[in-house]
Amino acid sequence: MVAIARLHTAAEIALHLDKHVAGQSLAKQRLGLAVYRHFLGRRFRDSLGSGGHDFGRQHQLLIGPTGVGKSLLVKTLGALLGVPVAFTAATSLVETGYVGTPVESMFAALLERAGGDVALAEHGIVFLDEFDKLKRATDIGRDVSGEGVQNGLLTLLDGRPVRLRYRDREVCMDSSRILFLCTGAFAGLTARVRARLESGASAPLGFAARDTRPARLSEAEVLDRVTPEDLIAFATRGDIIRYHQ
Repeated sequence: MVAIARLHTAAEIALHLDKHVAGQSLAKQRLGLAVYRHFLGRRFRDSLGSGGHDFGRQHQLLIGPTGVGKSLLVKTLGALLGVPVAFTAATSLVETGYVGTPVESMFAALLERAGGDVALAEHGIVFLDEFDKLKRATDIGRDVSGEGVQNGLLTLLDGRPVRLRYRDREVCMDSSRILFLCTGAFAGLTARVRARLESGASAPLGFAARDTRPARLSEAEVLDRVTPEDLIAFATRGDIIRYHQ
């Protein structure tokens, strides 16, 4: 495994993913663009030296039921780029300082995958699965595995220094240099999207018109129409993390 020697374009990334994963064309295109912008922004930031800025966070949220290939997309992407990938289940995390797996543990996994090379680890990808399972519990005192994890993740997604011990030494990693790919099934989200689409739907006109009424759309086609507002509305039920951009 070596650090990225050549910056792959978004089209090259999508084409490579096409060779290994069937379907999911829209996900491949958006994932390819996000990865390209992430590493392009890193190079731009590094060229400016200390105090330089990149293009902002390019983290992605992949939504889809189990078995559609979300994990395979990320594994294939990591192999193409030659960067370490840390796979973490969001449900296993707890707020730092409590018994369990702290949110910073994903960086220790990245460092282990990179053989202790901090520079390579900072080229890595954090794959955070079951992102939709991060719930805020309202019937307990200190919510260390729900709201506590949410708050910890938000600072990491925004970017901050992370100090951790690796074997016999202390290292510091910059989370702003790492790409986060979050995934989840978000069960029930399609019903909410269909309801929104139904409210503004109308019958198609003409012989060549394509029927795109919500009732005729597949689950995949409905997920393609998810908006940030749908996620915010869905989150008010308390079913997923309250996410802000």
